[in-house]
Amino acid sequence: MRSGGAWLWALLVGIALHGVVLGVALLSRGALVSAWEKGPLVDPASPYAPENALLFTVLGGVVALDLYLLMSFWCQRALRGAARALGPPAALLVGLGGGELSVSLASAWRLPTWYRPHPTLHWELRPKLRAYVYGTGDTVLNTNADGLREVAVPRAKPPGQLRVLVLGDSSNFGQGVSGAEVWSAQLEALLQPTFAGAGAELRVLNAAVPGWTTYQGRLQLERVGLAYAPDLVIAGFNNDSGPETMSDAARAVAGAPRVNAVLWRSELYLLARAGVLGVARALHPSARAAASRRAAGERPVYGALDADHRASLQPRVPVEQTLDNLRAMQALGAAHGFGVVWLNMPINRTQPELVERYVNYDDRAQIFAAAAAGAAPPVIDVDDRWARSREAGLHILGHVFHPNARGHRRLAEQVAAELVLRDLLPGLPPAAPTPPVGGPPPAATEDTVRLGISSLTPVHAHVLAVLQADPGRAARHGLRVELHPYVRGGPQGDDVAAGRLDAWFSCELPAIEMARTRPDAGLVATPGALGRIAALGRAAAPPAAGARVGLSPGSTPALDWTRWSRGTPTVVVPTSTEVLLDGVQSGALDLMVSWDPWVSAAEASGLKVVYDRPFHSVLMVGGHWALGGRSALRPQGEAGPPRAARLVALVEEALRVAAADRPRWDAEVAALSGWPVEIVRAVADQNDVLAGRSARLGDMVPVRAGLDAARVHLGLGPMVAAEAPELLEGRPPPWLESLGGAPPPGGKASPGGKGPPGGKGPPGNKGPPGGKGPSGGKGPSGGKGPSQGGGASGGQGPRGAEAPLAVGG
Repeated sequence: MRSGGAWLWALLVGIALHGVVLGVALLSRGALVSAWEKGPLVDPASPYAPENALLFTVLGGVVALDLYLLMSFWCQRALRGAARALGPPAALLVGLGGGELSVSLASAWRLPTWYRPHPTLHWELRPKLRAYVYGTGDTVLNTNADGLREVAVPRAKPPGQLRVLVLGDSSNFGQGVSGAEVWSAQLEALLQPTFAGAGAELRVLNAAVPGWTTYQGRLQLERVGLAYAPDLVIAGFNNDSGPETMSDAARAVAGAPRVNAVLWRSELYLLARAGVLGVARALHPSARAAASRRAAGERPVYGALDADHRASLQPRVPVEQTLDNLRAMQALGAAHGFGVVWLNMPINRTQPELVERYVNYDDRAQIFAAAAAGAAPPVIDVDDRWARSREAGLHILGHVFHPNARGHRRLAEQVAAELVLRDLLPGLPPAAPTPPVGGPPPAATEDTVRLGISSLTPVHAHVLAVLQADPGRAARHGLRVELHPYVRGGPQGDDVAAGRLDAWFSCELPAIEMARTRPDAGLVATPGALGRIAALGRAAAPPAAGARVGLSPGSTPALDWTRWSRGTPTVVVPTSTEVLLDGVQSGALDLMVSWDPWVSAAEASGLKVVYDRPFHSVLMVGGHWALGGRSALRPQGEAGPPRAARLVALVEEALRVAAADRPRWDAEVAALSGWPVEIVRAVADQNDVLAGRSARLGDMVPVRAGLDAARVHLGLGPMVAAEAPELLEGRPPPWLESLGGAPPPGGKASPGGKGPPGGKGPPGNKGPPGGKGPSGGKGPSGGKGPSQGGGASGGQGPRGAEAPLAVGG
């Protein structure tokens, strides 16, 4: 009876203790999971992801408790005399060991996270991960025994091998891309053939970890990096300026480093520590308040911070400490024989509010200044080149800092080129070739607008002539303008699709095509009518059945002929624009369908207008240029209205200047385009600003009608293409903000990892997509017109692309 009562008491105590374990797990749940609300583990008391926190806590606690109780019971029964005193510590060791083993085995079966807490680094990558699938894009991750991503080389460096060690955060780690796509792996592939030709070997080792700052980067270099004997260290971090409640240095766990190094390797210790802190935070008011303050900066607050919220936070690493960390890396390099290079990482400016929160341009400027003075490592300015080239589709959609696979390729190409050109890589063989950098060539400065404009089309050419004659006019609007004149539509369309232009003039059908190849671009204004699209014949009468009609397939005039010819069976003769007039005059054609200035030239030659309508110019602006209004070298940003609004004001002023002295500017355009001045005057008279009927740019209503017709013609549905009045206010259009550079409805998407499709130019002789513009024509009375034709949207010059003209200061 007495024995049965003891067993009952033991059972009740066991149940109570199991209840305590469960209660502690529940009370500590907030500590176990709260830091994961932000992403990377910020609070080192939180070792597991939410879905596994309670599971591992209960598992480890229950196994440890049960083994302890069983071992204690066995010791009481089996041990006698002095040996019985060893029972409690032995039972405790068995219990703790069993709990640790159970959590470790469970972790291997259902890995909780790819991070692991660390007392001073705060978190690190779990070592020895194999084909672990994580987060963005279901990307596969492998790590070595030191937690380095996709690094298979041993610590000891063999003779003849050169090593580059990359330190950084998620951008350099390669968030969302596979190991082979990360820029560090591609850098090795780009440069290894050069070293192999010299009998050497290059290895680039990725020691970056998502969420880290230079605080962790410095410790990582001391703790692990030196063991790999690097010849060059490349560091790039975005997170130092990130606002938090505590600095990274203040978050470090106090205590004996050696003891921490042992304890923090134990899964059970981490769970127990989190449980104790969780209970304390739940029960004690001061601990609860401290936990609340600590967690405030860990919860995401998207968008700009208000003044009070920002005042309550501080940088994770103040810029003075950032510079100290970089200098400490340089000092280690001097002592161990390696150099250090700083990457100014690229920013995705399509979400300005997030950029405002996480990017501190003043801090970046101080790093630049220190590097220029020799007080910080040399800088490879990736962000500057990306801001000047404005190539679309280089970031993961919606991410402020993370390049996609294509972005990592560009990053690798730029780093490789600058390492070679600036001789920053020790051991580089003599006369090493410079790897080419893909993508559009960068503009002279970040804020320079590369403006595509026709030298052949009046109205557009009037703007071009005024800007060429007075380069300072753009500077007075706070702009730097790089003029790219064209006399053909196709090459301009190619340059638009390739990202070589930041703004351009077009009309209707070509505008739709260009919007499809440049999903970052928006239509912001119309300079008004460019003249007429018309069908002309020898008599002002509708064509008879079977009439031969010459037109350029795929062009805007061809679009109009589908409407004008309804009910009349005619024979369409695909004809180049330059021979349309000859065809009608010789009798080979009964009707020609074209646009101004060719319409005015044909009318002056004696042809009669059968059908006509005005058509309109549009000004399209790339969102990446329009929204990139701040620079690391100009921390206060640009003064005055947003960029797109300043460009519109400049175009409007240029047209008013031309309107105020038409004889002069019509003559300038005639000389520029090759059209007779009478043709230039006839076309310009149809534009309200040039004719003096208005001082403002044109009304968008008729433009919308033309765009709708073009979209229906292309089978895209009646929807206005790419209007973006938000760019005039310095705000991204909804389709650009929500998808990080995606097109407006009906446009072609630009997925993460790929840029916009490399489409051809506006339609014309070859039809959409990618046809050429109309090509030439004859002047009145058979006089030769320009030898190279061009659509209303412009194109390439007679002997290839004309050199860009720098305008403005």
